[in-house]
Amino acid sequence: MNLKHKLISCTLSLASLSLLAGCQTNSSKAAAVDAFFTAYNKLCEASSLKAEGTIGFSGLEADYTAAYTSTPQALAITATSAGLPFASFYIRDDKTYLNYLGTKSSSIASNIGITEDQEFHLPNPFLELSRSEREDLFESASTKGDLYTFTFNPSKLNPLLDSYGALAIERGTLEAEIVANELRSIDLDLHGRYDIESASADFDLDATMQIVAVGENVTISFPDDLNTWNEQ
Repeated sequence: MNLKHKLISCTLSLASLSLLAGCQTNSSKAAAVDAFFTAYNKLCEASSLKAEGTIGFSGLEADYTAAYTSTPQALAITATSAGLPFASFYIRDDKTYLNYLGTKSSSIASNIGITEDQEFHLPNPFLELSRSEREDLFESASTKGDLYTFTFNPSKLNPLLDSYGALAIERGTLEAEIVANELRSIDLDLHGRYDIESASADFDLDATMQIVAVGENVTISFPDDLNTWNEQ
């Protein structure tokens, strides 16, 4: 084989290896994305759920607990900041209850569009996306044991989060722990800018969620004085 043929052969071999590596990378990303959404969809279908975590937004931090059951329809969300009660929200017996910085009020659940025949579930904004559209949400994905790490593609994520253009994610990551096809925790880190009417500013959002219980193990505790909260 002459030198020219050897060069051509080597070039073709390198090109083939590059294509193969690309296919393997894309395949790994697709598998990771599919594993996450399979686990997330499963969590969204749960008839009851209890979770806890933290939310940090541009220097403001809060711890929260959240739980719901579909039958009976019940919901409880509480948040504390710097160890002090910040806000709590409950739904029980077709009524909503809000305690915001010590001011307590109640209302009819239908006033905010919640009816008795509705079932509570974790929101799933990705339900209508195709498999390829879900993959496009991420620029990259990697796995290490049960930990999955994703880097968002802002150009694909922003239209999904906000069709009005008021929110612009510039960069972000998502970490998820998945064990036996079940989500155990999520850590979301986003950086961007919001523009709402005359208010415009950069923001940093870091939110975590640990799954405490799913299904029949979920019980919800309510304050004893709910019936004294003022009706609005």
